[in-house]
Amino acid sequence: MSESGSSVADDGDPSDDDEAFSDSEQTGSQEAEQLYQPKILAAKDLKNRRSGCPAEIRLNARLKAGELEVTVKNVSYNHELTDERFKNLPENRRLSGTEAARVISLQKSGVPTKAIQLQMTKETGKPIQSVDIQNIRTKTDTTERGGRTEEQLLDKVLGDIRIADPEAFIALEYTKSSPALIRLIVIVMSAMKQNFLANPSIAFLDGTYKINLENYCLYAMIVQNRHGKGRPVALGFFASETAEHLKLFFDRFKECHTNWRSIKFIFVDKDYNKIFSLEKNFQEALCLWHVLAYLRKQMTRGFGKARAEAYVRFYDAVYAESEDNFGQKWELMMEVVSEKMKEYMTAYWYGCREKWSLAFRRQYRLVGNNTNNYVESFFRAVKAAIKLAYNYLEYVHETQEIRVNHAEYAGLFEDLGKALNDFAVRLLYRQVQIMLKSDYTVERFRENTFTVTNTRNEKSFAVAGDGALECDCDFACAYGLTCRHVMVVHRELNENLINAQECIGRYDFSRTQKLFTKESSRTESSLKPMMLRIIQL
Repeated sequence: MSESGSSVADDGDPSDDDEAFSDSEQTGSQEAEQLYQPKILAAKDLKNRRSGCPAEIRLNARLKAGELEVTVKNVSYNHELTDERFKNLPENRRLSGTEAARVISLQKSGVPTKAIQLQMTKETGKPIQSVDIQNIRTKTDTTERGGRTEEQLLDKVLGDIRIADPEAFIALEYTKSSPALIRLIVIVMSAMKQNFLANPSIAFLDGTYKINLENYCLYAMIVQNRHGKGRPVALGFFASETAEHLKLFFDRFKECHTNWRSIKFIFVDKDYNKIFSLEKNFQEALCLWHVLAYLRKQMTRGFGKARAEAYVRFYDAVYAESEDNFGQKWELMMEVVSEKMKEYMTAYWYGCREKWSLAFRRQYRLVGNNTNNYVESFFRAVKAAIKLAYNYLEYVHETQEIRVNHAEYAGLFEDLGKALNDFAVRLLYRQVQIMLKSDYTVERFRENTFTVTNTRNEKSFAVAGDGALECDCDFACAYGLTCRHVMVVHRELNENLINAQECIGRYDFSRTQKLFTKESSRTESSLKPMMLRIIQL
């Protein structure tokens, strides 16, 4: 009954079609129990995505000839026409106005699309798909924009900043392509100019992501004031983190801050071969934390079994007390590394030793600074302000409620979400995942004393306590939460894996809720609304 790719002109006689449908009813009843199974999983063999049915009719109208052409005609089906077959049709997935408003609320709280889909499916009983959630977001964005483009919205925000702060410095750099795209935005408020004018000697530079919808990188230049607090002196939004964009950023920085020559040191966290755009104008010092973290990563290759010993010797060279002491530590490290690693360390690290070893910094007044912590603290404050602007309390509550759908112990985590804050629940969920993937043995010595051993690495941990069990592992000592070893003991005793009473009071949900309410009013009043708006773009 199938004619694929054939061309048949419709002469107006319906008898052939009636006969075809009659035959299809007979064959359909015989094949109702045999579901269609494609030969391969290619798109052309899947037939109908919704039901797997091969039945299909395609018509093509020829207006000039006045004919109706049937290009595909297959009227045999292999299943019963039940509601279950067609439950995924769009009309069965539509959300009401109240349900759509809840989706919008979850989206503004930063909840992932997949999590929203699972939650709405659970609440409505409808087979909601990710595309339905995306369509609601697109419709909402279009309504809120009022027909304005991204460029028009950005122009309005920058214009509002200029009105609120006439002395603000704003510079935009465009690509040379057509149409021209923004590749760099530099913003220096009048207060930032005053910050740099008063404290120009030491600066801190770093970048971060996940700040705006366009995934632009936010770079910040921070100085330390006389009270020991970090204060921003320039912000830059980079389309990509390249040396060219860094050079443009510094050109605009020098254009705005005419006393830029007063900078003595700039702390950065880059490898030496990536900071050549700085060394033409500034003397830079590498953040010691990032230096050690980067070398630890590099030591995964080229150091062999001597990795741990080489890292200790490099650490000693970083914190060497004098230049002679540095030379001794460096030679000791060279004794345990491969020839290839010697070449790398000599080419990229020894030549800039004054940038990362304290032995060469002692003659400079760095006010106790050896890391980029001021910039990291600034970025944490910015991201916290963005979350507060999106109603962070609701965000915490919703993510607790939704995340339990992914847990094997859904009921347990639903109860924990009401007693503990989001941070604690996330840590506990991770411990449950590790416990389920690992294999442990439990030995009991006394009534409330156990030894839990990991059979893979044979590491043992002591679990003991009257009432609430405690473990001596790093996780339990650091966080004061139920670790995977205590969970194993609870499972061995046929008890609940996690008892909220075993977690220390700092993770109490009601206490955290009050803290966020207090921090919300203080943070929103201290940050300029204009800066929040530009960061959200």
